[in-house]
Amino acid sequence: MDVIVFYGNGCSACHEEMELLKRSNVPFTARNVSTDRTARDALIALGSRTVPTTLVDGEMIIGFDRERLQQLLGL
Repeated sequence: MDVIVFYGNGCSACHEEMELLKRSNVPFTARNVSTDRTARDALIALGSRTVPTTLVDGEMIIGFDRERLQQLLGL
C-alpha cells in the first residue's frame, strides 16, 4: 500500500494523523509543504492547498478524516 502525507509545520492535525499511522505500523512517506517547494507544487498539482492531504494508493483524503483513512487502510 502506498501512503503519502502532505503536511505543514505547526499543523496539529497533520502530526496527529502521522502518529496514528505510526501507531498502526502503516509505512508512509511524509512530504513537508512548508519547507519543500517540490512537495508544495505536487500538492497544488493534485488540486489541494490543504494539509494534511493524504494519498492512499492514489485515493485522496483532504484534511484529517480518521474514519476514511482507517477505512482505506483496513484498520
